[in-house]
Amino acid sequence: MKIYIVNVLPEIIKNKLDNFTPLLVNKREKYEINSEEYGLHIIEHPFSNNNNKEQPKIYKIESTFDTNYHLMKDCNFPNNHVNYIIDLLFDLTNYIQVPVVSQLPTKYILTKITQFVYKSNKKSKWSLIIECIREANIEILEKEWIPINFYFEYNYSKNEELIINLQNHDNLLFQEEINMFLTHLN
Repeated sequence: MKIYIVNVLPEIIKNKLDNFTPLLVNKREKYEINSEEYGLHIIEHPFSNNNNKEQPKIYKIESTFDTNYHLMKDCNFPNNHVNYIIDLLFDLTNYIQVPVVSQLPTKYILTKITQFVYKSNKKSKWSLIIECIREANIEILEKEWIPINFYFEYNYSKNEELIINLQNHDNLLFQEEINMFLTHLN
């Protein structure tokens, strides 16, 4: 499950990425291969480091074509004597990752994305994922991170049932993570 904050655009967090550094728990790279004929393929691998022998994962994304979105408008998040009113979009769609064992498309658009994973504490089931691309900045003659997407993601444990409706959304306990995010934006 992913939760998007509708009122906050990725461009707003561009200059505030450094504020999140103390909460960074992981950094990973993925390549999105978009093909008109074959859809979306993902090549995922952990961020390069010499000790990591993990092989890249290559898979095709298939949706169940039963999209399941819920919009909650005007959610109130009190934080440090400030009440944030935001809209949340819950994406409960089940995306299937089909391993690719043959070939990749020959005509495609390739995008390299770095995902920064943040948590308010190490045991939290919620992660804030900020997806960025690197782009050259002519003014400072180096590359900079450009956020293109961000969302909260719930990490299910092995035997945990998938959340398919939000009737008991109070049980999700994501208020701490959203408050953490809003605090670091200021």
